[in-house]
Amino acid sequence: MLPTTAKNKSTKNKCLVCYQPRQKIINFADFAYKAKDYVVALDKYKKALVYKPDDKRIIKRIAECSKYVSYKNYIDRGDSLFANNYFFQAKRVYQDFQTQYPDKKDLVTAKIAECDVRLNEKHYTEQMKSAEEEFRNKKYEAALKGYKSALQFKPNDYYANEQLKRCEQEIKFLQRGSDDSLKNYSYYVREGDNFFNMKEFRNALASYNKARLFKPNDSYAYSQIMTCQGLLGNNNKYENYMSIANQYFNKSDYKNAVVYYRLALEWSPDDDLAIKRRNYCEREIEKNANYSHHIQQRTEDFHRSTYLTVAGISYLYKARVNLEYAPIQHMSLGCAYSLYYSSEFPGSKIEPYFRFYTKRDAEGLYLMLSAVYTSINFTYNIDSNITGKINASSIGVGGALGYKKEYGNIVLDFSMGLQYLNFPTSVFNLDYQGAELQQYSWYIYGPGSLFTPRFSIGYKF
Repeated sequence: MLPTTAKNKSTKNKCLVCYQPRQKIINFADFAYKAKDYVVALDKYKKALVYKPDDKRIIKRIAECSKYVSYKNYIDRGDSLFANNYFFQAKRVYQDFQTQYPDKKDLVTAKIAECDVRLNEKHYTEQMKSAEEEFRNKKYEAALKGYKSALQFKPNDYYANEQLKRCEQEIKFLQRGSDDSLKNYSYYVREGDNFFNMKEFRNALASYNKARLFKPNDSYAYSQIMTCQGLLGNNNKYENYMSIANQYFNKSDYKNAVVYYRLALEWSPDDDLAIKRRNYCEREIEKNANYSHHIQQRTEDFHRSTYLTVAGISYLYKARVNLEYAPIQHMSLGCAYSLYYSSEFPGSKIEPYFRFYTKRDAEGLYLMLSAVYTSINFTYNIDSNITGKINASSIGVGGALGYKKEYGNIVLDFSMGLQYLNFPTSVFNLDYQGAELQQYSWYIYGPGSLFTPRFSIGYKF
């Protein structure tokens, strides 16, 4: 092993100092290369090459990045020209790119096609602008050539084809006429008629006035002038009415909208939009009126009712009275009071309840939910000679399915239900003779009976 000298240490430290910044630059360049940012990558690889000029990997990457940057310069230049509406120059740049890089020509094929579309639009616009100017100056031959040139770029353009036909008609008309005054009169009358048919009444008025310069006493031009002036006044009213009507229509206020559509149609009876919207508003108003009438009729048909019924059976051991009130459709509230006068369970029972009917009126099939409260004066035998008394109460719930039928003001009410009303705890805890049997009686036919069949008859107020 060679001894470490001061010179060797200096060389080693110098290499280490060079290696660290170079490697950082290469790492950054590789990152940019992978991200396809070839401009940044090329710059960093060139800086890294300064530290080691014979690095083959760096030299190869510089060549690749230079090629990609060249691609990008071409395409960027073309895109810039395209963005500034230099479509012809942009197309040339894209075509040069395809020549230089035939293996990459697909990158700009779509751009060249877009340039062709824009060039056609540009040429069409230029030709149409020139043709329109010639037409306004009544140079129909020049205008005809301009429209034909425009149609080479857009053969199916409706407006250019129509203008082409008008030019041909005007040329034939001018060629046919020998009298300049008659030609000018006829031209302006025809122009006025065209504007009139398109409902451009201001332009029509101007054309008819020009026609009268050549035939001042012409009755047709005069009558058309009067008609246009009247329509222009009417048109302002029509537009005002339509504007107000549309505002109401957009707010779904069809009642007000239909009023203004009808007013607008008085000034323009053939307007399709006003007719369609008027008819739509009338249908919506009729629909809403029918619905409102239906709801009102249903409300009027319903009458708040009060029912008083009494139990039709079970008078052997109790009396039962029921009061029911139906404040709204399908529902009622009520309360039943039962008085038990048998010697076994003397006392009373109160049952507030809620009913839901399948019909609007409180009639027909119903579902009932109830709360139950009972209070009894209970007498029991302590032994054969001694009796005891206790006041006891219990709370429970019940439910039933029933049917009610009305015959005029006479009411029949039948229901079948279940209830849970526990045997009073204070009585249950007593030790007396016959206690078990009395509990069975409570749940079978007493106040706490599990099954509650009921039949009542009563009167409707």
